[in-house]
Amino acid sequence: MNPNLRNLLVFLATIVVGIFAIKIVLGFVVGILSMLVPVAIVAGVVYCGYLVFGRKALGPGRRYLP
Repeated sequence: MNPNLRNLLVFLATIVVGIFAIKIVLGFVVGILSMLVPVAIVAGVVYCGYLVFGRKALGPGRRYLP
């Protein structure tokens, strides 16, 4: 086989394998981010509620806390 043709085939195979690897990695990243975004939104709402209620524990009163 011609060395130039072999080098070209190796180069093209590397590009194809690289594209598939990038698609797989991006699929994992998108999957993880799609799970983290709702959790971050809920955490932000809870934190805003924490700030609104004066940064103290929500409970019936001081008689139950030391």
